[in-house]
Amino acid sequence: MMRNLVLLSALSACVLSAPASYGPHVLHQKRSEEWHYDAWVKREAADPTTKVPVSIALKQRNLERGMDLLMEVSDPTHGSGKYGQWYTREQIMDLFAPSDDSVAAVKDWLVRSGVAKSSIVVPKTKGWVHFDSTVGQLESLTQADYHIYSHVSTRDEDHIGTEEYSLPKAVQEHVDFIVPGTAFGRLGSGKGLHRRKSSRGPGGSPIEMPMPPEIEMTNPGDCSRKITPECLRAMYKIPMGKTAHPNNRLGIFESEGQLYGQTDMNRFLETLAPYVPQNFTPDI
Repeated sequence: MMRNLVLLSALSACVLSAPASYGPHVLHQKRSEEWHYDAWVKREAADPTTKVPVSIALKQRNLERGMDLLMEVSDPTHGSGKYGQWYTREQIMDLFAPSDDSVAAVKDWLVRSGVAKSSIVVPKTKGWVHFDSTVGQLESLTQADYHIYSHVSTRDEDHIGTEEYSLPKAVQEHVDFIVPGTAFGRLGSGKGLHRRKSSRGPGGSPIEMPMPPEIEMTNPGDCSRKITPECLRAMYKIPMGKTAHPNNRLGIFESEGQLYGQTDMNRFLETLAPYVPQNFTPDI
């Protein structure tokens, strides 16, 4: 009897300590036959110990209502009585943001699968779940084999991706897609800033890209690759100005793990815009 109790206690402990079951993995995305295989070179398997930032796009709500909602406020003949009553940022977030259940389900799956809770970041829009991982951990999460790819015109620039990946059935219903996945991602460098290598043609010579004259005159650098305050000022015709206005705004899109960091911002401003006070913080 005592032996049975000991065995039962051991089994109970195992059950309590085991991760919750999310069901079997099912195929979530697979690269189509029409994919540009002629433009990309699939190389070696990615090193399992390599660090990689991962972004999970969650399924949004009410996308099927998007056109109707737009026409209500932009078409005076719509008859809704809402013409010109533009949506605020908060209203758009409330309409289209993924559900709290989706955010909670994906975070719970990640933590129970071994992802450090402290590395998981969810923006206010709730559209993404970002976290730091290794290739090996990502392969375990998605039951996929990741490889290094390079473009035929930029062979010195590495990308990471997979031909297909799977997700647990209970998680799949909350996820739109993952980067890196069938869409390429970048490899983590362990540094605050990630420098892109210069583009080179098939023969190894740099690819010359024409720039608008006003940008070239203002900044000799390539504004399509190295955005600076001078580039922004030239592209958007922003005067130097010595006064600020509360209605002036400039939005910057972030994706694929390229997240805002105060240290990066300080370094950027110190190097390229020393006239901006240090520790300047944007609205996120």
